[in-house]
Amino acid sequence: MVNYIFWPTALLHREKLLDNQQLVAAAVKLEESDYVVLDIQPIDEIHDELTYPYICVGTRDKTGNWSIDIPDFNVVEFDIPKPNRMQFFSITPISLILPEKETTKCDIYEKLPNLKKLVEYERYKAPNSKLRNSIDIINTYHIHVRAFREANPSFTDFKDEGNGDTQTRPSWYESSTLYKIACVSLYYVMIAVCSISYYGSIALNSTRVPLINISATAKQIDLRLQQICYFPLQFLRIHQAKKLERKTPKFEDSGDKKEGENKELPYTYYPDYIRFYNTLWLIVNDISFGLIISAFLKDNHDIVVDKLSHVIPETLYYTMGNITKFLADNPFGIKLNNELASFLAELFLWIMEFSYNSLLKFTSDRSKLSIFIWVVTKACSILGLSFGISLLIDFFSLLSFHIYLFYHISSKLYHWQANAIVSLFYLFCGKKKNVLRKRIDYDFFELDELLLGTLLFIILIFLMPTVLSFYTCYSVLWMVTIYFHILLNSCIGLINHFPLFAFLLRTKDSRRLPGGILIAIKRHKTGRSVFYLKNNALPISMMFKPFLFSMDRIKGYYFSISTFKCLLNGLPISVRKNELYDELYAYLPEHPVDIFSIKSKLQGILPTNV
Repeated sequence: MVNYIFWPTALLHREKLLDNQQLVAAAVKLEESDYVVLDIQPIDEIHDELTYPYICVGTRDKTGNWSIDIPDFNVVEFDIPKPNRMQFFSITPISLILPEKETTKCDIYEKLPNLKKLVEYERYKAPNSKLRNSIDIINTYHIHVRAFREANPSFTDFKDEGNGDTQTRPSWYESSTLYKIACVSLYYVMIAVCSISYYGSIALNSTRVPLINISATAKQIDLRLQQICYFPLQFLRIHQAKKLERKTPKFEDSGDKKEGENKELPYTYYPDYIRFYNTLWLIVNDISFGLIISAFLKDNHDIVVDKLSHVIPETLYYTMGNITKFLADNPFGIKLNNELASFLAELFLWIMEFSYNSLLKFTSDRSKLSIFIWVVTKACSILGLSFGISLLIDFFSLLSFHIYLFYHISSKLYHWQANAIVSLFYLFCGKKKNVLRKRIDYDFFELDELLLGTLLFIILIFLMPTVLSFYTCYSVLWMVTIYFHILLNSCIGLINHFPLFAFLLRTKDSRRLPGGILIAIKRHKTGRSVFYLKNNALPISMMFKPFLFSMDRIKGYYFSISTFKCLLNGLPISVRKNELYDELYAYLPEHPVDIFSIKSKLQGILPTNV
């Protein structure tokens, strides 16, 4: 079995400074890990014998040749991760969303349950536990160096180049009365804000009045409230990572850390740091964009009101009325049933008049429309651009409600008529549709049944062009409405989810966003290859994973063959608001954080003797 010795590049520079001296290399080796070199020292300065889990892996003579005491080994060099810059190695790509929100695998497992059993079967899992434990040691390198110094005083003059050791520094203000009063005041302010946010989110998610299912503005408010409730827990997780960086591991002769000791590692909390500051940055950008749009609306208030007061009634009322009248007058020379066409046209025109008197008439009045534009302007300037777009979505949903009614009525008529024609066609073939078993069975029909079926079939065939013309027209209008909804909701998704902070971190230092590891050949030395461990940068596609996943679902709902089949069969197609807003909650838990858990966890970090 091949043994791997992970050798930090910082020690290579130290080796050059100790030229012409005999050196010894000390490493840490656990039961389920490889060798990780911690220090090299001149042999003359070593007075203590190394004990578990530390071992001498080799010595170097004065000529610079190393003699490794480990059989069948390979050397893997690596750059020491800097914890103060949150650098770390990861075998799997880092996830910017919460682990429980990994929806892609869940959806695949629901469709293919046997695949889940195969993936989770122990026999087919890669035996990489040894590599994982070695990577954990490398990620906590500075902690192991500190523990090594305490256990071996002969190595206390070790000076690591770039290990980023974070020692606890006493702060004089932490024991002051003013600091304690400020902490307690901030604690009560946070509890008050989180309580309002928690109960506000509960009210919006109430089963009696589920506002988040019908209003984009309510959904956006609920998102902000849940983010406020989750901020304290994110901050505590970041604080927990700093506490773990200052903790020194203790080992027993049996192998690993002592039982009962916290086995959590600091770098497991680094994604919370990215999610926390990415959310804060997006909120700031949202407000910044909102200030820009509000300034534009304020400067061009009269022009915007004039345009909308003319465009909205013209598009949603007069144009729709002309289309309906056009359909009732034998469009394109197609002979329609006059009685049915007149009935449908009068029905739709009556709905249109009702919609105009109750909703669209509001947009014709410049004073009332001016109030709405003023509300949108204030919402953008105070709450952000996403709230302005949400108000626009709700406003457009109300104004286009009559289009949905047109589509819903015509689709029901078309679906019923098409199914009746198909069933009557089976009647002529001596068959019938078995609804219970979902199949076509042979059957015998009496003469009067065949005559009645023939009569109904002829009537429905002659009425089909009239129903089809209304259904086709209103289906196109409704799909245009849906695509406009998708466009606006996609803008809200980008504003609330765009991984701006993560993208800048990847550009600045890709080691903070690992997308897996790569062990490449660095050089050949004395007939043996020396490898180099490095991070792969996180792919940009994984940064946009929730947004892309949501777009894939939208594509399957509205831009696929199944959508065309639904239109062909007259099945209803609606705006699925929950699917459009799924990516907004990728950084949040499944349910709002309980205020009592927030209170108990915040009490744990309050200064003592308060």
